[in-house]
Amino acid sequence: MQSGRIDVAVHSLKDLPIEQPDGLHIAAIAGRQSPADVLISRAGHSLEPLREGASVGTSSLRRKVQLLLTRPSLHIGELRGNVPTRVAAAHEGRYDAVVIALAGLVRLGLDHEPGLYEIPLSQMLPAPGQGALAIEIRTGASTLSRLLKPLHDENAATEVSCERAILKAFGGGCRSPLGASARCEGDKVFVEAFAADPENGKHVRIRRNGSNNAALELGLEIGRELRDGLNT
Repeated sequence: MQSGRIDVAVHSLKDLPIEQPDGLHIAAIAGRQSPADVLISRAGHSLEPLREGASVGTSSLRRKVQLLLTRPSLHIGELRGNVPTRVAAAHEGRYDAVVIALAGLVRLGLDHEPGLYEIPLSQMLPAPGQGALAIEIRTGASTLSRLLKPLHDENAATEVSCERAILKAFGGGCRSPLGASARCEGDKVFVEAFAADPENGKHVRIRRNGSNNAALELGLEIGRELRDGLNT
């Protein structure tokens, strides 16, 4: 886009760095899919019925840490590839189960696959921005910005700005063992966040709520609390 070959880029927001490259900015946050993660297994199990020592595939440190907090006996294996490849790893028995973002399944029309179990947020908080699409353009493209405005979802933008502020204040990148969920209800935003130190097993979980208008500041405050909580 910086070279002018394209005018618009659409990204999964959770994979974007916190700071945008010079000359680019996010013009719109499209309506958000569910930020939840799902467990896929041939039997459609939740986490609890999985056998002792069951193998679960995920390449995410955030997911690994939270899985082991709920079920310490699980064996977590690396899982890479596109979404259909990851789904097949469970259905073909290469793993007893795999964990994938629900939004990715929805966008590919795979959310009705057999064996899906939506993991509750009490057990698995998503990555900041998970489920949201970011529409990126060059800075100064005012006509294009106006054309994209109808695609912008203000509630989704408030939620993800809060979640990404948590990540920014915490000081990690998109692969940090940190989960965050912000949910707008009326003029309030309800936030839950989690961070862990995989080396010593320490983890911190915080719940807060505040005004939608102060969502960014609330996110920064929570991120600092998570960071300080792991360092004390």
